Amino acid sequence: MTATASAIPQAATFTYHLNGVDLLVSWDDMADALLAAEIGDHLVMPQANEPLTPTIAFGTGIDGFYSSAAGVLNISIAAALEYTIVAGSLSGRLGGAFMNEAPTATNPSVVPILADPDTGIGGAANALALISGGVAGVILSSDGTDVIQTVEANVGLTADVLSSQGDGLISSSFNVYSVVGSAGDAATLPEFFALGTQIFIKNDDAAEAMDVFPFLGADLGAGTNTALSLLAGEFVVFIATIANDAWTQLIAGTEL
Repeated sequence: MTATASAIPQAATFTYHLNGVDLLVSWDDMADALLAAEIGDHLVMPQANEPLTPTIAFGTGIDGFYSSAAGVLNISIAAALEYTIVAGSLSGRLGGAFMNEAPTATNPSVVPILADPDTGIGGAANALALISGGVAGVILSSDGTDVIQTVEANVGLTADVLSSQGDGLISSSFNVYSVVGSAGDAATLPEFFALGTQIFIKNDDAAEAMDVFPFLGADLGAGTNTALSLLAGEFVVFIATIANDAWTQLIAGTEL
């Protein structure tokens, strides 16, 4: 025996018995009334609250959408929660996210870690910024033909007057010291640094030499804890050859 499905004609009518009164109702009228009574002017799907059986499913039923809480829309792939959408972001299970924010040179809209929303990629028109901790480390800007690279730098610095290791801690890759009040005023390289880190230092003072120290226990190439004297007008570029331990001079002098 073969069953045959057929649609109910829109013109079909039904007799509805209510309080002893028979009412003749068309299928269209009854469907509209039932929908209006049940859901008002929009369709509300029941919450499943888990990725194995998403509320709106596709294929084999383990891929789809569901809402785990008010204001949260989840995307299930192969019965696993992979993406979460809230008002402020679309984030992946492993942490990356698109932020629903206006990007700037210091505010990223694409972040590798949702819990660290001030580190990622931002920018403005024709300018792409790599941002770390809310600071634009590198900005690539273009006029449509060429690209100009801008890097974060500390300029107009004053060497530390205490003139000892640990004073005047350097926090940028590019550093220009405009004032060295007395010979031996100091700057100290960072305590923690990865292999390959590069630091540029320029003594722009007109007369006095400054001391550049490694952090306690590190080596600039002249021995552990030994400072380099950087004469007025000179620069030096260091590269880290052992993480958190040793630096090597790449280049030094008065001009590149």
